[in-house]
Amino acid sequence: MIKHSREAFSVLEVATSPPSFDDMIQIIKEDQKNISYKDTGFSKGKHGTTCFYNFNLYNEKRYRPLMIHIMQSIYDTYREFVPDVKFEPGNAWWTVYSKGAFIPRHTHYNSMISGAYYVRHPKDAGTISFFNPIANLVNHLTCESLIWKADTRMEVQPKTGTLLLFPSWLEHETPPNESDEDKIIVSFNLNIIN
Repeated sequence: MIKHSREAFSVLEVATSPPSFDDMIQIIKEDQKNISYKDTGFSKGKHGTTCFYNFNLYNEKRYRPLMIHIMQSIYDTYREFVPDVKFEPGNAWWTVYSKGAFIPRHTHYNSMISGAYYVRHPKDAGTISFFNPIANLVNHLTCESLIWKADTRMEVQPKTGTLLLFPSWLEHETPPNESDEDKIIVSFNLNIIN
């Protein structure tokens, strides 16, 4: 017997072949020194250091090689499903997660598609979890012999160069980075142009 499952949502995981982004990592390290969270309610530390409140990577010339690689990877992936798709970039930002830093459960708003690109993902930097939005509805019965229970979460183990694409409404979180090295992610939001 084979038990088939279907997820109620889709997460595309794409292994890219990135060029060396050592120069981009150096730019991020330099920019980290000038990040300000004044009047944002965000504090540097347990949730990493981010440029989200300071600038949009789509608008920054110095980040253009990185963003071209990410956008080309997005188009190459998405066009396997929708050949003539066109995107309107929303915002993009990097976050540096030092040891112990994590991102709590959240969604992205004002966009259709969100994603994460792993510029650097050292060993022991952790996974990312996505939460099934209808699992509690499907699993509302507590009968021990119920055989069609739905998974409540899906866990993905990224690597350096991994691109993840998912619907913006999909809740996700990461555990604390257990590596002694920084994990660096570029997150982004997109809309589809009709």
